[in-house]
Amino acid sequence: MLETMIKQKIAGWRWHLRQAGLLDHWFARYPDYLRDHCVKANPIRQVFQVDDLFHVKLEHASGRLKLIRNLFSPKAKREFKIGLELEAAGVPVTRHLGWGWQGGASMLLTETLSDAISAQSYWYDQIVYGSSSTTVFLSRFVDFIAAFLSSGFYHPDLHFGNILYLPSSKSFALVDVYGARRPRNGVSEQQQQQMRRNILFAMRHGIHRRQAIKLTMQLELADNAIDANRVWLDGLRALTGRINAEWPKRRRQLMQGYGKFILAKEVGSEYWLIRKNPGGTPCVDPLLVPDVLNGNNYDVIQMPSHQAEERWLNSFRLEMLGIDQCRPLVFEPPNLLYFERLSDGARPAPEELARDVVEEAEVFGSVISSDCLLMLPNGRIILRQ
Repeated sequence: MLETMIKQKIAGWRWHLRQAGLLDHWFARYPDYLRDHCVKANPIRQVFQVDDLFHVKLEHASGRLKLIRNLFSPKAKREFKIGLELEAAGVPVTRHLGWGWQGGASMLLTETLSDAISAQSYWYDQIVYGSSSTTVFLSRFVDFIAAFLSSGFYHPDLHFGNILYLPSSKSFALVDVYGARRPRNGVSEQQQQQMRRNILFAMRHGIHRRQAIKLTMQLELADNAIDANRVWLDGLRALTGRINAEWPKRRRQLMQGYGKFILAKEVGSEYWLIRKNPGGTPCVDPLLVPDVLNGNNYDVIQMPSHQAEERWLNSFRLEMLGIDQCRPLVFEPPNLLYFERLSDGARPAPEELARDVVEEAEVFGSVISSDCLLMLPNGRIILRQ
């Protein structure tokens, strides 16, 4: 799709914009916005928000080869072009507004969707660990994935974290498009399968076996329930192998307080480690710590320090595998764990659902007794302490 772009040069940056005025009021002060309104950051890439208008991705080329490539073909330009192509193909995507570059750095502007939230965050915060229903969410999500899969594009990194959910319209939009492409000979069956499986197993938390089987068939990974059950269990086995192989690295990250999993709170000489949901949201508001820990909000367990640390670390491993549990939400080193308090409506898990969880645990290499499983009022089947 050809589109006339507005070209501007400001403070050494060369900009290509879809409409005039996009740089007004903020670009001259973008370091302030980056400092005060940063959404996420790492040494190479930072994302910040400009009022309620748009998000800006600032990226610095790492390494000599990437720097040279960025001088001739800035990464933001390539991502912008992909965004336009997806938009033209009818794929729900955040609107790409423009791009700019200066030496090894580039910026990409995308429209801010006012009530949008990461689909991953919504899934964990509102559904898996909340009380919202999966019915509408899953139905609309399957429609969104079907639209993308029929667009002729392949995205090697299509997953929950790259998709936004808009609760007001119950719709979805792709937000991180880099890497998506339209293969010259069409999307291969292997590529289709890869994208479908990435989506399916990202949702292993929060769905029971029957839901997993239904979703497997909706994603066209199987034609019938028997085959879908096999696809599901085989996928869990493969996932277990990857998680086990990565566990030494993940364990080190957890012990170092890696921000993807943990938020640290310090007050004087005391500190607390606050668990994050897999979607990135802290399980306990850090502004309320430590005051909120002093009431009856959590089940507090004190144990020898080495046991407390192992219990804390192992809870993350279980969560990565997809085994739901009564989770420790805060660790106060060296020996205090604050567990989520179960609601009064918790009851023994129904036999059929318990049997499915026990079978899946065996796939993960764990032995669980069905007597240790509870069903919460929101439908969660959890392993009690």
